[in-house]
Amino acid sequence: IMKLQFLTVEEMQKKKTNELETYVVEMKTSLAVLQREIARNQDNKTHQISLVKKTIARAKTVQTAHLNGKGKES
Repeated sequence: IMKLQFLTVEEMQKKKTNELETYVVEMKTSLAVLQREIARNQDNKTHQISLVKKTIARAKTVQTAHLNGKGKES
């Protein structure tokens, strides 16, 4: 059973693009592990799947904003 750390949008906006990419990869890995645990009945926290998916979407949105020059990247 994993402990997931979800970042807020403000925290994501402070990160650099490559850090966001790493975060997205970590979240996708967490999603795969979570789905596998739920499929094997090792974890009953099915609500976390939607939380992880939404977090990935938020991170990708912030990442796109960075790439388009609208983010707060330094």
